[in-house]
Amino acid sequence: MRSDNPVSLFDLKISDKALEETLAAILPRFDEVFTGYSTYREKCEDTCAYGHDEHVVVYFKANDGYVKNIWLTLSISNEADAERALELMDSLSGIGDLIIADWNWSFIEKLSEKSQIRNYLWTHGNLLQTGDSQAQGAQDELHASHDH
Repeated sequence: MRSDNPVSLFDLKISDKALEETLAAILPRFDEVFTGYSTYREKCEDTCAYGHDEHVVVYFKANDGYVKNIWLTLSISNEADAERALELMDSLSGIGDLIIADWNWSFIEKLSEKSQIRNYLWTHGNLLQTGDSQAQGAQDELHASHDH
């Protein structure tokens, strides 16, 4: 049971520059980010994205120099994807007391809980049973955790 109300990422005042430095240390930055559906595409001017490929990507928006939203693409299809995602989560845990909330999988956990995050990623990619799987996509959100 949560003891305090959640804190928004923006309220944590995480600098967009600090997040960019953290991400750039482990992932290349995408040149552009697009949104859309079917044949419609629109460039997202205020969104940054980092990742080696489309399987494990972290996106964020900032406002007035502070991070407003962070979200992920986790299409874990092999152990390399899972390892990259684990490294990403570990790096993000260093910038604040953050949690991952995957509403599709009913999973919420502090990023600092590395063994739980690892289990989630390997289960998410079906790597525990088969060693490999079909790509499984998810849009997951990161939120602030506040347990004082």
